Parts: sequence; structure tokens; C-alpha cells
Amino acid sequence: MIDKHSETWREIAAWAEGELAKATERIETLGVKSDETENLRGQITTLRELLAMQDDPEQRVIETVQDYGFQDPDT
Repeated sequence: MIDKHSETWREIAAWAEGELAKATERIETLGVKSDETENLRGQITTLRELLAMQDDPEQRVIETVQDYGFQDPDT
């Protein structure tokens, strides 16, 4: 269980929030290559999952994926 009031957790959360802000800003930059975008999406998801642990250690973040107009051939 995470003690969200501990100094250690506050340090971790502050670091994660900073990294999340940097990754989010970078992914919104024009000209980012698709492989870097994929990497950044993974980082963002992981950081969100880490931060969510303070409220519920079993909570998982589900990232929504935009289809950008592509149709799923199975539908």
C-alpha cells in the first residue's frame, strides 16, 4: 500500500508529475516521429498508472486511442 502522505511518495509524485508534463508537451510538438510518439504514449500511460496508485493500488489507467479516421476491418 502507498502512504500518500509520506515524504518519499511526495518526492516520487512530484517527479512523476514533472515527467508527465514534459512527455505530454513533447507529444504535442509538431514533427515528432511516430516511433517517438509511441514511446511517449507508453511513458505517459506508465506515469499515470504510477500516480493512480496513491488512490487505489489496483487502479489502472486505460488510454483511449483515437482512430484518426481509420476503420476497424472487423466492424
